[in-house]
Amino acid sequence: MLPYIRKTISFFILLLLTLEASAHWGSKGPYGGAVKCLTVIDTFVYAGTPEGGLYRSTTKSILSWKALNNVMTTGKINAIAALGTTIVVGSADQGVFISTDNGVTWIQKNSGLTNSNVLSLTASGTTVYAGTKGGGVFKSTNSGDSWSTVNSGLSNLTINTLASASFVLVAGTNGGGIFYSINGGSSWSAGNTGLTNLTVTSLATSGSTVFASTKGGIFSADAATFTWSAANTGLTNTNVSQVIISGSTAYAATSIGVFTSATSPLSWTIENTGLPTDTVSALAVYDTKLIAGTSHSGLYTSDLATISWTERNTSFNNLKTYALYANGNLIVVATEKGVYVSRNLAGSYTLSNHGLTDSLHVNCLAFSGTKLFAGTWYGFYESSDTGKTWTNTNLPALDIKIIAVSNDKIVIGTSSNASVYISPLPTISWSNFNSGFQSNTTIESLIFNGDDVYAGTNSEGVYVYKSGAQYWTYFNTGMNNQHVSSMAIIGNKIFGATPNNGVFVSNLSSAAWNLSNSGLPDVHITSMATTGQYILVGYKGGVYASSDNGTSWQSPNVLLNIPPYTNVTNIAFSTDRIFITTPYNSVYSNAKTELPPLTATGILDGESTWNNNLRVTPNPNSGTFKLDYSTLNVQVSELSIYNYSGQLMDTFVKGEENISVNYPQGIYVIRLKTKTNEVITQKMIIQ
Repeated sequence: MLPYIRKTISFFILLLLTLEASAHWGSKGPYGGAVKCLTVIDTFVYAGTPEGGLYRSTTKSILSWKALNNVMTTGKINAIAALGTTIVVGSADQGVFISTDNGVTWIQKNSGLTNSNVLSLTASGTTVYAGTKGGGVFKSTNSGDSWSTVNSGLSNLTINTLASASFVLVAGTNGGGIFYSINGGSSWSAGNTGLTNLTVTSLATSGSTVFASTKGGIFSADAATFTWSAANTGLTNTNVSQVIISGSTAYAATSIGVFTSATSPLSWTIENTGLPTDTVSALAVYDTKLIAGTSHSGLYTSDLATISWTERNTSFNNLKTYALYANGNLIVVATEKGVYVSRNLAGSYTLSNHGLTDSLHVNCLAFSGTKLFAGTWYGFYESSDTGKTWTNTNLPALDIKIIAVSNDKIVIGTSSNASVYISPLPTISWSNFNSGFQSNTTIESLIFNGDDVYAGTNSEGVYVYKSGAQYWTYFNTGMNNQHVSSMAIIGNKIFGATPNNGVFVSNLSSAAWNLSNSGLPDVHITSMATTGQYILVGYKGGVYASSDNGTSWQSPNVLLNIPPYTNVTNIAFSTDRIFITTPYNSVYSNAKTELPPLTATGILDGESTWNNNLRVTPNPNSGTFKLDYSTLNVQVSELSIYNYSGQLMDTFVKGEENISVNYPQGIYVIRLKTKTNEVITQKMIIQ
């Protein structure tokens, strides 16, 4: 038995080392977002969010956060409680999860829990109580292994909050006020005398005194009588999210900030120095610090001795994110807080909303020449200084959903039926071109191929608008009645992503769509993009890549810190990194070198009849050579060199002609991509 154990331990250590050596999808912001609940367990602070998952503080000083989302199957965290060092999490859609290793792994524990929307938790010893939305209170006496209802006497079964005070268990409801139990939940009695607002948002205890926050202020009562007295002196906002007690001090979270008071008598003072203008949704005390969670702006901490707040959002990538653009060192992200711009490859971000009057509802982003474009619910904006200032282009349409750009044109689609507009570039002058669409068509995706435009729709597959044509025509053979959410083009191939049936591929010359899902773990495809010879697709919880025109798909060799419960909705590329977003988490990125390796065959798959427009001289050479593509009548957008095993060696400045490299002797492939998506390759020998 002993040798077997040694082998098992050795294998486990090797596995850990292998995983540690793998690359990760990591986030460098922008940071912030909504906080639903805060709890201190052992030496960590845990922050639950409404839709973006669970986070844990990484240091005692709470300087940064670690997402625990790569193992959770839900992002909707309503409540957190502690059974000693065991963590109990209540979710809005999947019941209860338990962790015994500080959130590294989780086990779902719902046996007997017939309502999976858990709003509140409290724990004592090995007993846990869970308050649910519409299902009342559930009790577990075995650390969550099994649950039973304890609702006798409860007339309101939506339990917003639970607390234990001395010998009594207290439940605060959504409109039914307070109920209490002196027998562990076996029976409940109403305790609302003096309570003038019956929507209870939180409960706290200090000895035998119970404090209740409500939509109408704060109340206190003795647990022996449950006769409530209002305690709102100095409380200039009575919409209270939470009240907590630490020692002899009370803290209240409200829609205008944080108030503090001595516990007796209660007389409140606002303490907002350093806080943003935002609703404070949760509070916790840890060691000598007070932690505040907000509805949109993330997390803040203050020393207890003197309340002065400091933002603590490092790695709290919980912003709702709608659109993404990346190119070189420029990263642009549209979030619930507006548009953030990074000019140093996500090293830092600047909120860039000046002139963008609809900054909170940006659906799509694009870049052409020197102009950055943003489509919003209520308008279309352009910026000539990469987001520092914005101007409305006065597009006569609402809810711009998608943008596509070419060298000299821009096309947008709206959520309105068959609303597509086109404008020349760089001067914006809009005209509608909808002729040919069915009356109920909704445009989901747009892409240029030279002067031709392809449109993916919500239920009718793909249309094409050929250069010089007067109307849109079906491009649908093999893809009728499909929802095409995104498209991509490599060489002479066009790809269409669908949320129900995976990936379709067709030649551009004529519509002949075929499914291309080999190796994909999920056919619910939510995004698509290309870089070089690669095509990437996003789905719920991950990204897959193909280097052979969709014939086969592989997962990038990385540890997926992408939450498994949410879709990957945007994919973009800088020179050497892949960037993605999800609806409830801001940007993640990973090195392009983690993509599955190309083969020379894969690189040359894009060979074109234009290959004679690229000459390499001399060839063979010693690493110094000249590229001649002067006979091309289109601009080059990408210039790369691969070795014959498919490894990317270098990417050069577009238009560069004289090149010197220091490569080993061997065969290499030079690959040009034009602005019209034509791929041109030539073999080269270095000797």
